[in-house]
Amino acid sequence: TQATLEGYIYELKDNSGNSLGWIPFDPTTDAKFAYSLLIGKGLPNSVEHLSSDVQIDLFPNPAAQVLNVSISHDRSALTDISIVDVLGRKIQSIYEGTINQRLSIETDVSDLPKGTYFVRIALDDQVSVRPFIKG
Repeated sequence: TQATLEGYIYELKDNSGNSLGWIPFDPTTDAKFAYSLLIGKGLPNSVEHLSSDVQIDLFPNPAAQVLNVSISHDRSALTDISIVDVLGRKIQSIYEGTINQRLSIETDVSDLPKGTYFVRIALDDQVSVRPFIKG
């Protein structure tokens, strides 16, 4: 499928209407990008595809220097935790390995520009995406 866009610029906003960034389109270049369209009021607080026996905490939020990620699970699980931007691009890997019921990890976010990011947590075949603000 092909589509032609000429000179469109998309602005991403949070629930309060604050700008999160811009996606420019230059019609003089070939461009391919993937996107998700959310219909409704603002961005979701989280995307959950985890069973109810998993508890996830991110703090502090907003985070200036350090973000803590805490996961409680009733069993061991292969785990992949990463930070992604509003376009879904992986910015930073936080943890890859197996957790045994509980994991608490502290990750340095001081080098990230201010804005909205997401922590993507995959436990075996389940996924959760949680937002946080880099202040």
